[in-house]
Amino acid sequence: PIYGIALKNSLIAFLLTTGISLPLSLLMSYYIFKKGAGHKMFRSLLFLPSIISPMVLSTIFRIVTDKIYPELVFKFTGEYVPGLLMSDSKTVFMLACFYTIWTGFGVTTMMYRGAMDGVTPSMLEAASLDGAGEFVRFYKIILPMIFPTVSVFLLTGITGIFMNQINLFNIFSSNLGDQMVKTFGYQFFLETSKATLSDYPRLTAIGLLLSIVTIPVVLGLRRLFNKLDPMEG
Repeated sequence: PIYGIALKNSLIAFLLTTGISLPLSLLMSYYIFKKGAGHKMFRSLLFLPSIISPMVLSTIFRIVTDKIYPELVFKFTGEYVPGLLMSDSKTVFMLACFYTIWTGFGVTTMMYRGAMDGVTPSMLEAASLDGAGEFVRFYKIILPMIFPTVSVFLLTGITGIFMNQINLFNIFSSNLGDQMVKTFGYQFFLETSKATLSDYPRLTAIGLLLSIVTIPVVLGLRRLFNKLDPMEG
């Protein structure tokens, strides 16, 4: 039962973080690529979480959610509420997913932005002269040209489904007791860190099973992405 819940949480976390982060990162990277208003400020702000220590970020996150948030609610409503990280399991899980998206948003955006730099400006200019709007240029030119980068991020995300902790260890250390929030990676890490010699065969068997499941899935998706890649066609 423990691993079943953790596995379900890992899959949900992957779908949430990928489904939200991927389109937002692509749109923001395109906005920066087109040098929209304030693009330099956005570029700096987005990259900050990537250069600040994870422990500093997680500490700030805990202070905001467990201290500042209750104070603000009390100030404006007169009602006392507990910290968000002390709320129900769904709230804590969603906060961990949000934190994961926020801390990784800058890296993915900058990687997509770098891939967009490889697009020949004359292609965009020609499309513009032919009457193509921003959406058409983004969908018909930019996305096909950076598809290899997008597929790499998707594949690395899939390979890390079982080991992804959605930053639970950074936020809670090893003190998270709510089983309904734990991902497979977090649960497996806790058991491995406290394992004795008698636990190694079981943990090794679990690792082998994960590899048996992951390897064909990743290879199959890689083959599919290669077929879908417009540049390969």
